[in-house]
Amino acid sequence: MPFQKADIFFAMKWSEWYSNHATGEEPPAEIKTLMASYDKVNAAVSDDERREKMKEFLNLSADNFLNIGISRPMPKYMMVSKDLKNVVDGIPITGNLWHPAPTLTQWYFDKAN
Repeated sequence: MPFQKADIFFAMKWSEWYSNHATGEEPPAEIKTLMASYDKVNAAVSDDERREKMKEFLNLSADNFLNIGISRPMPKYMMVSKDLKNVVDGIPITGNLWHPAPTLTQWYFDKAN
């Protein structure tokens, strides 16, 4: 479901609208229903209520299959200062991290004293 701009690579204008109705593009009614259902999952107080709301959201998602994953996002890149040490080859990404984060402590030291 398009709900944030950080790592969403489809329906980005709907994602913008979801975040701020003054921007982006208003989605069709069935997608707005899906977004409202997602809000109910986040608003649920108890685990049981959250599970129930999530089941409803997943059923709606199945009825509104939004993408089939035939393409991948552009690869991430990072710039590294020559003053940093012990930098791994490639950016350490796991899950939803806000790019260009993170940096690792070991990058700032040549060796242990």
